[in-house]
Amino acid sequence: MDLDPPLFKYLSLHWADQAVKNGSFRITTFETCRSAERIGNERVDGREGTALIATHPEYFDASKDEEWPFGVEQIFGNNRKVGFKVIGGRYITYHHITDVYLFCMSSRFGRDLFERFKCDACLVIRDPAKFRYHLSCALYAAADIESFLGIDDVDYGGRAIDIHYRDGRNHWDRDVHPAFIKPKEYQIEDEVRSVWLPRTLPIEPINIVSREAAACCELIELGKRRRRLAIEMD
Repeated sequence: MDLDPPLFKYLSLHWADQAVKNGSFRITTFETCRSAERIGNERVDGREGTALIATHPEYFDASKDEEWPFGVEQIFGNNRKVGFKVIGGRYITYHHITDVYLFCMSSRFGRDLFERFKCDACLVIRDPAKFRYHLSCALYAAADIESFLGIDDVDYGGRAIDIHYRDGRNHWDRDVHPAFIKPKEYQIEDEVRSVWLPRTLPIEPINIVSREAAACCELIELGKRRRRLAIEMD
């Protein structure tokens, strides 16, 4: 049976060792990723979980966060806010996911990513499908989860999603959930993320234990290869 390509989780050696030996994994949240105090200025993304949707994107500049002119806001469910404004007779909306649980990985093994994440170790996830299953089971047992939103590559096309009306219907230029969008400047990370929607808010990062998930991982310490890898570092 063919396995999916390996994924990579960059960590400090202490926490990577805890994962392999004890099955301990930390599930983070959007609110953590939005906080420079918690993850550092160069990686913080204050708009995590937000998408702009416009029928005519020339009416706004999505790169200027401080100029987003949305004053009317509605709440859908317990975890999605949608704001809108009419400009030139057309709607421009933003969709904002309040908070989710997420586990972030990368599809790339590279020395530059050790430096970017300020880490000295990496978990090589040899069987991503089995790892995802066991990690999700452990989180469902430890937290109040409404649903698993999915696992996917992060889309670095920017916050703005254009809608073009033709042939009697709307055509979206990108079919992507706001939880999987990041700006282009983060593209170096080649992120793959698993996302779970909580049943209630607020939430905090949570430590879970899954020895079954740990069995899918191999610990690599920067500068010390325990054996030759089937993959090479960029």
